[in-house]
Amino acid sequence: MALQKQATVVKPTSSTSYQLDPDQTLKAATALLSHIRKDQERRSDEASRKDLLDAAVGSSDEDEGLNEDGEPIWLVLTTKKFIVDKTRLKPGKIPLPHSLHNSQTSTVCLFTCDPATPYREILQHPSFPSSLSQRIAQIIPIAKLKSNYKSFEARRQLVAQHDLFLADDRIITYLPSLLGKTFYKSGPKRPIPVSLAPNAERVDGKRVKKDKKHALTPRIAPKDRGPAQVATPADAAREIEKALTATTVQLSPSTSTSVRIARSGNGWTPEMVKRNVEVAVEQLVEKWVPGKWRGVRALYVKGERTASLPIWMADQLWEGEEDVLEESKDAEKKSRDGGQGGEAEVGGEFKALTDEQGREQNKKRKTGGDEHKEGKRRKKKKTDWAGDGLEAVTRKRKLEQEKKAVMAGIEA
Repeated sequence: MALQKQATVVKPTSSTSYQLDPDQTLKAATALLSHIRKDQERRSDEASRKDLLDAAVGSSDEDEGLNEDGEPIWLVLTTKKFIVDKTRLKPGKIPLPHSLHNSQTSTVCLFTCDPATPYREILQHPSFPSSLSQRIAQIIPIAKLKSNYKSFEARRQLVAQHDLFLADDRIITYLPSLLGKTFYKSGPKRPIPVSLAPNAERVDGKRVKKDKKHALTPRIAPKDRGPAQVATPADAAREIEKALTATTVQLSPSTSTSVRIARSGNGWTPEMVKRNVEVAVEQLVEKWVPGKWRGVRALYVKGERTASLPIWMADQLWEGEEDVLEESKDAEKKSRDGGQGGEAEVGGEFKALTDEQGREQNKKRKTGGDEHKEGKRRKKKKTDWAGDGLEAVTRKRKLEQEKKAVMAGIEA
């Protein structure tokens, strides 16, 4: 099925009237799901006709999306300016109405601060949901992660052992250097930040500052500081459930940002994809896009192997009039004349030169004129033979004599 690119330009009627066209979003989601599923059926038929050896060699990358969940579907946001000034190691989160991790059989691994005992006690607490605690198969503190998973092979075994990885947001910025490309080269296995710190106390509706002596310790706690403080079981369960229903946003200095918002499996319908797209767009624009809707250039949806389908495009490619550079008529005339004649600036104003005057100026520019040559003669410096220059010449002659003596000895 051929994917048709259609763009909807939404013109503002007020300062906040930019919005998606629901019909256009639903059409794009329907076409995209249909195309991806047909392509998956075709590749499944081709894979079934392969030899066992060929299937074993090429199944890791080529047939990665051939499973019951299907391939991921992405929302691509392009902005008129860089969305951030520098890369942020801590990803953002967008809760989705239809979770990407709704399988109850998937296993979860949790990276925590040191030590891991308070976190294990939370999972064993009676108020913590048992269905959620059963999904968390392993808890790894950052000290153990640093010591036991140094090798590439150990990291590969860990990434293949679990379906989803969560991490205390106090250590999330240290994980890229500890986990490496094994985790971060693919989107699904990147750790999702979870806020497991206790809620700040409030007095008269205002937050109370935490004691720096017992501050949150992202790395191995020094001897004079206590362990990292942990949230209550109810708060921790709520944060983990929120993370399981959220998608992450990796921000970098770029005008293009991609967010995983759905999958192409049979359990997904175009209406579900449409709803996730609408929620993700609203959160992206309100939280991170400079200038909000006026800073958005275009929005697309796409699969891993498909073209991008536009669902919204701005009617202006710039944010403000000051961002537009207009070429003056004088500059256009100068470019057309190609330097013959051209223009000269006198007293802050421009005046046109005749062709003869232009040729005369070019001739002076090439030859430099008599005054220019005389100035170069006056500026020319003489070599200081009595100072460092003399020492350099003497040293050079001495080295040449030594070289000749060595060469004469070799020939003899």
